[in-house]
Parts: sequence; structure tokens; C-alpha cells
Amino acid sequence: MALKDAVPLSPPLEEEATAAPQKRSMKRKRLTRLVSQEDIMEVDHRSTSPPRSVSEFDECTTERKNNQFVNPLSCPNMKKVHVAALRLEAELQPLRSILTRLMGHQTHNRKGIFNVPVDAEALGLKDYHRIVPKPMDLGTVKRRLHSMEYQSKDQAVSDIRTTFLNAMRFNPPQHPIHEAAKELLIYFEQAYMNVEGVKDKSFSIMVPVAMQPAQAVSSPESGPLPSLSAPAASLEASEGSNTPAAGDNPLVEPLPGGGALIFQPLEIPRKTSKLPPFLPHSCSSCQGRTCPLCQQGCLLHEPALMVCHGVHCGGARLRKGTMYYVSADGNRHFCERCYTNLTPVLPGVSENDPCRYKRDLLKRSNNEEIAEKWISCNKCAVGVHAICAMHNGNVEDDSKYLCMECEGSRQGIAVSALSSTPAPSLNGFTYVSGSDTPVSVDSVGFARGPALNSESLPECAISEFIQSKVAKCMKAVPNADKTITVRVISDADRSFSIPEVVRKHFRMATENGVSIDPPSEVNYRQKAITLFQKFDGLDVCIFCMYVQEYEGDHKYQSGMEEGQSLPSHKRRVYIAYIDSVEHFRPRECRTEVYHEILVSYLATA
Repeated sequence: MALKDAVPLSPPLEEEATAAPQKRSMKRKRLTRLVSQEDIMEVDHRSTSPPRSVSEFDECTTERKNNQFVNPLSCPNMKKVHVAALRLEAELQPLRSILTRLMGHQTHNRKGIFNVPVDAEALGLKDYHRIVPKPMDLGTVKRRLHSMEYQSKDQAVSDIRTTFLNAMRFNPPQHPIHEAAKELLIYFEQAYMNVEGVKDKSFSIMVPVAMQPAQAVSSPESGPLPSLSAPAASLEASEGSNTPAAGDNPLVEPLPGGGALIFQPLEIPRKTSKLPPFLPHSCSSCQGRTCPLCQQGCLLHEPALMVCHGVHCGGARLRKGTMYYVSADGNRHFCERCYTNLTPVLPGVSENDPCRYKRDLLKRSNNEEIAEKWISCNKCAVGVHAICAMHNGNVEDDSKYLCMECEGSRQGIAVSALSSTPAPSLNGFTYVSGSDTPVSVDSVGFARGPALNSESLPECAISEFIQSKVAKCMKAVPNADKTITVRVISDADRSFSIPEVVRKHFRMATENGVSIDPPSEVNYRQKAITLFQKFDGLDVCIFCMYVQEYEGDHKYQSGMEEGQSLPSHKRRVYIAYIDSVEHFRPRECRTEVYHEILVSYLATA
């Protein structure tokens, strides 16, 4: 079972395929080890999965346009959790950029020593866990931050501070790691002050500066030093407040097994900025409004990828902020350098092309920002983000939108429609923002069986097989496998014609060694496999893969001599597109799950 190009047109491809039998056998051996032959024989997708298309799901959506569409946020509990998740994500978003700068700091974190947990056993640090009661690293903070496991930004800030304070606790002053942690802590506090908009010029936090042995903690000559009765609480209180510590007297934290740490205040100077103060954002899209759900202004999307089609650049990406030239239909882009060297008639265009000449190109600047769509309530005119309100413009008319507060009596109808759904949810668990383990849908009061969800899509033998294999990869986390759904959302027969210029310049070798023309039409079966996971009671598409299966039933032109055999192109798979997002949980299983989807599909192809 080998991955090949869709149409092997030239003889070298056939020779290459037969010249490496050892490599192919190694792939088969690896696949046999992961997926047993008994499991493969159970999947007969050609007889159990008739051709389908996404258009069938679109037809179900179109039929509901005439009826009342039930918004999932009509459930009060689901709306409460959804709004809390939106505000938590907006609250944690600034910390992501700060954490990225800390993990890639070129001076004090060059080798990434703060990005991974400290392996005390491998480094021979026998007293590490005695001195450091709560190990923490920036990599763990990043995983929790991207997985929305923090309930507030204060928890994330506390873990970042703990990472550097731990390094200062274990390593004595003047040690390179101690000094690097100190500088990174100051760097983080200054960046965090700019995000929070703190107006104070400076403040102090308590940091460890020295360690005393057991016999020196209560020496009669020096007298007992002030002790921290609750070290963790005192540290968090001093770090969280933006006021200087009272006095410069050192504080002592006793360590289990003897000894103590001495803490002194560290002044964090405010980094002055020469930039003018930021003005409130206002544009034609938001008009100065703030979404009442996420409490944010414009939500900017990632800019579209544009590449230069000129000869000199060879498909290089157009940098942001640069000038470029684009055709009226938007299919061709040229940077300023390639535009200067263009001929009056654009190369590679037909006579009927609307943008045939160089003078027809439009000059643009690559600084466009695409914002999330705003919709206004038809009654109170309050503007919200369409994605925050879970508004589907293909189902509901934007001009008839009513916010949840104005929906009034309709809300009771929608909730009753949700709760009266006869088919219960198959996956009764969901991840909730601020928690690292799945919870039952019933425990948070979510309405089961929303109008349109991933479980309403039809199943097939391939989706059942892949989902069973993926579920085994997630057994380490209880009930995590019950939050996922695998579906084949598109399964249809397709074909495309081989251009005449290709058929004239390429030949194909038959089994008898005779060369023939390539087929005039190539038939294949196109499939789209997706992985959904429940977050806050809603299905999110996490992974998507488009594949093309070729069975060799191509159309050849007549005129072949009798006795010639056509080349075998059966059981060829072309993986056309793979994409995923970072929201999959648990994060440590993400790579293994994605690999399992690919391997499990190849076992059925």
C-alpha cells in the first residue's frame, strides 16, 4: 500500500516504484504492527459507504431555513459557559505573546533551559524537590495556556513567576541561571505592566537571595529572623500587589529537612515607552463598539497568503506592508520588482482573459486586515460578533437577528425545543474552559442533542474504524475519548481530463514494455475525513484530511493493439490536503492522534 502520484505519466515513475521494494516492505511492516489484519478485514468501505457529498448536509441546513433554527446559546447554561470561555480567552490572549518572547529570548533563554521541566534524577539533584516544592517551566505554562486550562490570568501569571523563582531558589546568587531567571522575571513584569496599563513607576516583589544552613537559622548571636508562616501565600500576595514591600528586612522561609531561604524585595522598574498613548480603536467595521459577549472590539483574522507570480520571485510570499500589483480577478499578484520587468502583454494569458495587459493591473498595499463580521440586534441595535453569538448567516437572516436579552419569550421556546430532542448525545462528555479533564454534559446542565452537530452526520465503516483506533490513543485521560467524533463528510466519485499537451509529450509503459498514450480521463473517489471534539458543549472541527483514491478504471482512447495490457494503477492514494488547529485536548496526545488517523485510513484504503 504505497502513496503514489495521482497519475504516473512517465516511465521513470514506474521504474522508481519497482526499484525500491525494500522501502515499501518496511512501510508495510510498520503498518502491520500498528493495525492488525483482523481489524483491516472488518472494514469493507466500498460496499458499506455509498458515495455522498457535503451538499447532502447543506440540504438539511436549507430545509431548516423555513423552520425555526435553534441556536445552541438558547440554553442558559450553555450561554453562561460560552460567554465565560470567550472572556477567559480574551483575558489570556496577551499572555501568549509575552510567553513566546520569554521562551525565545536570545540572551537569557538562548538554550531553552526554562522551557522544559527540570529532570532532577538525570541531573543528580537529590535535594531539588526539597528546595523547590512546586516545579514549573514555561513549556508547561504554554500547554496549559493554549489548552485553556487556567481559570484566570492570575493563575497563568503565578506559574510564570514560579518558573523563575524556582531557578532563583535552587541556584545561589551570581550563578548564571540565577541571574538569567532574575532578568527574565524583570522582563516579564515590565511586559505584564504594559499589558495591564499599570501607571506606577515601579514596585517590588519578594525573591530568594540566599540559603542558610540548618544550624544558622536560629543563631543566638544574630537572633531569629522574621519567618514566613505561609510562604506561598505571602509570596503571591507580595507579587500580586503593585506596592513596594514594607521595609527592606529579609524574610525567612524554613525548608523541610532543615535550612531556610532568605527573601528580599526586588524592585521592578517600569520601562518607559517613547510611543504616544494608544487611542481607543475605532474603524468602519466596529464603529467604536465593544461586543457585550467577549468584551472586545474588532477580532482580526489571519491575513490571506499572497505569493508573487513573477519570474524573479518564483512564488515567494508578499511581505506585509509592501506594495504589489494584482489582476482584477485577484488570481495573479506581482511585487514591484517583478512588475517593473513585466512585458506589456502578461505572459501565459489567453486572448479572452479580462486582465491581459500590464496596464490593467491594480496597485495595492499588503496591509489589509480582515475583521470578524458584526451583526446588530433588530430590536436594541446592540452590535455583537457573529462568531460570539453563534450566528449562522446561511441559516438565519442577519436583518432578523435578535440578541439573547431581546429574544424574550422566544428563548423559552428554543430551550424547550433543545431539551425535547428525542435522540440523546452519543458523546456525553465535553471539555470546559478552565478545566483539564472532561466533564459530563449533564453535570453542567447543557441541553443534549443540538439541532446541528457532528453526531448528526451519517456514519460509515471508515469513520467507525478510525474513531475506534483514535479512542485507544486517548485512554490515558479518563473520558477524553468520549469527546471526539470522526466522520467522512464527503465521499463522491470525481474525474478530470488530461490536457492534450500532457498526452502529447508523455508516454506510459504497459506490462509488455510497449508505450502508449496517457488516459484521456482519470477517475477517482474523493473523501474528506474530519475529527470533531466537544468544547463547552459545542463541536469544533479539529482535524481535516482530503484524499483521492484511484482504482485504475481510467478511460483510454481506442486504437490500442490487441494483446496490450494497461498499466496497473489500482489502490493508489493521494493525500491532497491536511490541516489542523491547536485546540485539541489533551495536548500531549495530539501528535499521536493525528498519526493514528493517517495510519488507520491507509489501512482501509
